[in-house]
Amino acid sequence: MNSDFKKSNVQFIRHACQYIPIITLFLHSVYYLNIFGILMFSLFLYYLILLLFGFGFGPRVPINRFVQKRAKKKKLQNQSLKSQTMK
Repeated sequence: MNSDFKKSNVQFIRHACQYIPIITLFLHSVYYLNIFGILMFSLFLYYLILLLFGFGFGPRVPINRFVQKRAKKKKLQNQSLKSQTMK
């Protein structure tokens, strides 16, 4: 009886050992998918922050003084042209 039990035990171990590579592959795939998921989530957060800060919800960046002056001059020119055409 004892030898019969040993044989069945050995058979069970051999049967179980067949599935070890499949189990390890599955675990590795879960591990790599987890890393991939973390990477994708961090990229998503990065682009979300870019979107929020890029479209005026973040801190305002002051425009170059030269650009502001040029815009003011154009505005004044347009106003003077309008006043001349009105007369």
